[in-house]
Amino acid sequence: MMNVSLTCSTNSWRKRSDEEKRAPQTSILQSTSRMPDSWAGVEKLQNSGEWTALYPVIMELPSFLPEMPGSEKKKEMSKYARQALKLSAKRSNITPRIPEKNRNGAPQPTDGLYWSVSHSNQCVAAVVAPYAIGIDIEQIQDVSTQLKEQIASEAEWGLAPKNDPTLFFRYWTAKEAVLKATGHGLSGLAHCAVTQIIDDVQIRLTYHDTRWLVLQHKISGNRRTGQPSYIAAVTFGGHDIDWQRISMPA
Repeated sequence: MMNVSLTCSTNSWRKRSDEEKRAPQTSILQSTSRMPDSWAGVEKLQNSGEWTALYPVIMELPSFLPEMPGSEKKKEMSKYARQALKLSAKRSNITPRIPEKNRNGAPQPTDGLYWSVSHSNQCVAAVVAPYAIGIDIEQIQDVSTQLKEQIASEAEWGLAPKNDPTLFFRYWTAKEAVLKATGHGLSGLAHCAVTQIIDDVQIRLTYHDTRWLVLQHKISGNRRTGQPSYIAAVTFGGHDIDWQRISMPA
């Protein structure tokens, strides 16, 4: 089932114009790691001013997790999402501290640092940044025509071939990432539109009068083993993006 809950940064951030942004660079690090159960969030940079990249983490969950009862599964997914967030923070040389949420349950920036998390069936995603940011991850699956009409307009669908099976989830993850970064949630969906599909990993959107660039990463599944495919998306704010893939032990 698609995860429609939003986890949004609450402070606004004045985005730079597209002309001021440099072309994003992305890289992938695949690893296997067992993270500790305890969570430590974000507080301050050990080397402030030395942000050279952001490290969005995609963590593949243990195989037993999807079979757990709903309430227990939700609790476990939240735990793993915070572990992923901890790893993103550590990769950025950030001193750990418990993250805060506002009264609506949305991520609260701490000392000028922002964070965002996302859950989807067998994966979680998380990122820490020095400005408002949004991340989303979704499992690629069949969706209804009605849902497609709700997510994007006919003009938006016309930007790419209709036979692209990943297009819906490229749009969905991109829009949700932007809505998380703005802090407006799904109530702002009608004002968020895809304007350009640049390539397989970059997509441009507008939210009201502000332009956004979103970077995406696809995790290919395996039909033989039943492993589903996923698409992750993160808003781009000028830093290189270094995707971190973590496979948890079964």
